Amino acid sequence: MLDILRKNAQSIVIQVIVVVIAVVFVFWGVGTNLGGNPNALAVVNGKEIGYREFQESYERAVESYKQQFGGQLPQEFIESIGLKQQVLNQLIQSELLRQGAVPKSVKTVSIASQSWAAAATTTRSRA
Repeated sequence: MLDILRKNAQSIVIQVIVVVIAVVFVFWGVGTNLGGNPNALAVVNGKEIGYREFQESYERAVESYKQQFGGQLPQEFIESIGLKQQVLNQLIQSELLRQGAVPKSVKTVSIASQSWAAAATTTRSRA
């Protein structure tokens, strides 16, 4: 196949094919990062999970496994359990929980404040 391309390199058809392939790779590879932060590994409802946060969590997970296995941890083991994907999934789940907890905590605080205020008013009126 490469011989055919080399022999017909001056052909307009071959040049068009090469340009189309190049354009596809340029937009396919670069186009995914045009709108966002290239250091973000994931975006959860607009909140980016950056490479640094992932790397710190990953290193903590590796150290945890090393402590459990007496300091020796083969790279093959880390790859076989898919530790990188586990850490990323954990970061995503943590962010989802954090985002879901914010509205609930506000409601809980509001309810607790109302209950406390009602109790304080009742106590004052009895006094």
